[in-house]
Amino acid sequence: MGEFFEDLLNWNQFERICRPTDITDIGFINDLIWADPGNFPGKYIQSPRGVSQLFGKQATEEFQQKLNTDLIIRGQ
Repeated sequence: MGEFFEDLLNWNQFERICRPTDITDIGFINDLIWADPGNFPGKYIQSPRGVSQLFGKQATEEFQQKLNTDLIIRGQ
């Protein structure tokens, strides 16, 4: 299982995404769209939806520290 937060190193990676783009079954673009937050202490577990993964509190905190942000906004 990929750990997409760890694959993102900086904001420039978002800027380099060619648009429009196809969403594949792998890669951080797929995870950005389909990964869901989970209420567990660890980093990642497989998503019950069968696509991408759930990310926990530890993964969220590391992502925010790495990208120097204190807020994540998600849509449903």
